[in-house]
Amino acid sequence: MSYEAWRNEATRNVASVRIQEFLKHYRHGRPTVVLLPGGMGSRLDRSLDAYGRGGTPPREYDTVWADIGTLLARQALTLKIGRDGRDRDGHAIVANGPLEFLVKAYDGTERFFADPGVGFNYIVFGYDWRRPLAESAALLEDFLWQLRARVLDKHREDPLPDVTLFAHSQGGLVAKIFIHRVISNLHEWIKQLVTVGTPFYGTWAHQSRYFIGEPMLNFIYAGREMAPLIAALPGPYNLMFMSKGIYRENQQALGLTRYPMRTLDDDKDGADPYDVAGLERYPRWINRQHLHDAGEISKTLASPLPTEVARRVYNIRSSADKNTPVELTWDSLPNGFDPDRNPSPVQPGGRGLGDGTVPAWSAWHAGVPQENRIDLHQSLDHAFLMEDPRVLEIVKALICDGPIPEPKDVPPQPPAAAGSDEVKQLCEAIAMNEIGREDPRLEDPRMWRGVFRELMR
Repeated sequence: MSYEAWRNEATRNVASVRIQEFLKHYRHGRPTVVLLPGGMGSRLDRSLDAYGRGGTPPREYDTVWADIGTLLARQALTLKIGRDGRDRDGHAIVANGPLEFLVKAYDGTERFFADPGVGFNYIVFGYDWRRPLAESAALLEDFLWQLRARVLDKHREDPLPDVTLFAHSQGGLVAKIFIHRVISNLHEWIKQLVTVGTPFYGTWAHQSRYFIGEPMLNFIYAGREMAPLIAALPGPYNLMFMSKGIYRENQQALGLTRYPMRTLDDDKDGADPYDVAGLERYPRWINRQHLHDAGEISKTLASPLPTEVARRVYNIRSSADKNTPVELTWDSLPNGFDPDRNPSPVQPGGRGLGDGTVPAWSAWHAGVPQENRIDLHQSLDHAFLMEDPRVLEIVKALICDGPIPEPKDVPPQPPAAAGSDEVKQLCEAIAMNEIGREDPRLEDPRMWRGVFRELMR
């Protein structure tokens, strides 16, 4: 058995356990919601055993994203993918539902759909956000097929035609690629796709990570460690702002008057992030193949859908934050660039409407009908959109084929979460060895919701 087959089998086995638990609470005759988390929003487990030719898939795992070990034991370094596509030291890393430590990401979403007054079936498709979108889309197809077979076997009911894919942020990109895989018979797979805060044309926060790493984790890990690690992960490359070609094709539909990548000095159209001919603008650790592949898959992400398929897709966005960066400037890379000493050459430019992470113009797909685009106008932080009562009531109405409620008619209920400064102080204390496992902050659910929020920006 090849390493890839071994890892895929491990992934399928973990998904099978999730489906088995789902079956215990399955409600016959009720719709099913399959949630796709945002980027960094899926829990990742690492096998205790390394790959051995002919060996059976692993059964025992340790959570490496994200738990206390991510902060105190430097487990994030195990997330690096080698140029051969293998996880570090030949261990398998597999997705296993949503982020979960003390609190579960999207727990408000789960409670809403499980409430007797709603009573939908609910399951999370965790995907490895480090891996290519196409791989995650293929695994989603396999997951749904396995779900169908298991429900048919136990409950004599096919759940797929009444499935709603409910996708947050990067999860919506996975779902869009999945739709193209099954586009000829989509009605046999799902009823509809609802995306929330999905960056179809990119998010402002990601590109800078290739230069200086992840801001929150840089307090604990050096930028010179984090930036190359992030560059080794193919999936997130598609979170950068769109290419010039996609901009030209969709400019009018997106309501843009100019390309969102700008030059620093004279405010002209800037460089294309997906142009492999411009690698000198990136640090040496950028992966040329990942950049090329992301550019190709972004064409599928941006491509229109047939009318009958597009009618099954809904985009929900928030345009409440008026200070969301909607443009970026990209300066040239200085000689001897050091992630721990130099600022990123990619900086926020113009600011406008969005959810703090995704510009409003990026969260509606140009090919989705106007009547299927929903703007909250007011909402929570990007990370908590899926738990916003207004979003959940809208999705409930879509599933029940009822009228879509006005978002203003449902009051927000923001979850209790530590602020950005509190999370920063925690990470700084860890970096200075001023904190141990007994520190009460590490047992505070508020703190972990704050950590999750920062990770999913």
